[in-house]
Amino acid sequence: MTYTLKPSKVFLNQVSGLPVNERHLIAEKLELAKLNPFRNKPLHVHGLTKVFEIKITLAGLYSRVVYTLRGNGIRVECITNRKNDFKDNETPVRIKAQRLTRARFSQPRHLPAEHKHAQVF
Repeated sequence: MTYTLKPSKVFLNQVSGLPVNERHLIAEKLELAKLNPFRNKPLHVHGLTKVFEIKITLAGLYSRVVYTLRGNGIRVECITNRKNDFKDNETPVRIKAQRLTRARFSQPRHLPAEHKHAQVF
């Protein structure tokens, strides 16, 4: 099965500020992920499934490239510092998970009239 890469705007902004040799390193790692996206470590993010990380060293700092898998597409979300460990709330993956969780719990549950819990109140 072939996968297509879809970079996010945040990722493109982050990559534009990197030197050429580091861009090539990221491109090589993403090509390997394109062949088999399950080869990298999965991340456990509340509200999202199929989130993976590629561990990489950029400019002497330990970093990770975070991507999500949806159907035949790999969406490359961002590059984060491994030192932060997703503790800052500005991480694009955390923001996306919060939006999805809010959307899930804000929708009212509609039960059929014949359901035993439909007439509770």
